[in-house]
Amino acid sequence: LQPVVDALKDEMLVHRVLHADETPVFMLDPGADKTHRAYLWSYSIGAFEPTKAVIYGFAESRACRHAQEFLGDWRGTLIRNDCSGYKTLLANGLTEAGCMAHARRKFFYLHSQKQRLRRWVALTHYLHYLSDGQVPIYNNWIENRIRPIAMGRKNWLFTGSLRAGKRAAAIMSLIQSAKLNGHAPFLYLKDILSRLPTQPKSRIGELLLHRWLPDASA
Repeated sequence: LQPVVDALKDEMLVHRVLHADETPVFMLDPGADKTHRAYLWSYSIGAFEPTKAVIYGFAESRACRHAQEFLGDWRGTLIRNDCSGYKTLLANGLTEAGCMAHARRKFFYLHSQKQRLRRWVALTHYLHYLSDGQVPIYNNWIENRIRPIAMGRKNWLFTGSLRAGKRAAAIMSLIQSAKLNGHAPFLYLKDILSRLPTQPKSRIGELLLHRWLPDASA
């Protein structure tokens, strides 16, 4: 499945507006006989784009290098929460758009302490794009994409290893992207798993959710 996820990522990074978020997930540490906190990072194409997709990435921490590995040289507008993991990317030219839904939680505190909201530039970035519509006032689009993970971890509790977490992230990327495109995840996965072994690398793009057509011969 990873070749399909990689192709989906290439398609995602063509767009100039992306959403990003991350949520903690516990990962088993067999040597220590306990779990420790890892993170599931999530990225999606803008909420108002015709192409719908979400990609999850599993990592051992919230460090900036994980966002750098995913976004690479991409320098569009990233709608995000106030996570320090993106700071280096911002310094290298990525445009930040803050989330008002998160910022409102701090309004009363800042007012009572007579302090100034340091994220003001990022939080008002969307005002410059009111005629565009692709930069929304909040990050709820990706929040909703990550909610199934936050709910699911109450049942499965932890991942068995970093490798298992990465595999789970790839599968979840295709399942949630299938739902966004109105496809039944089971039928989609069943079809592409049967076709991947013989699908030429140059035609992997045909298996992406927004282009996928079920195999008529199946």
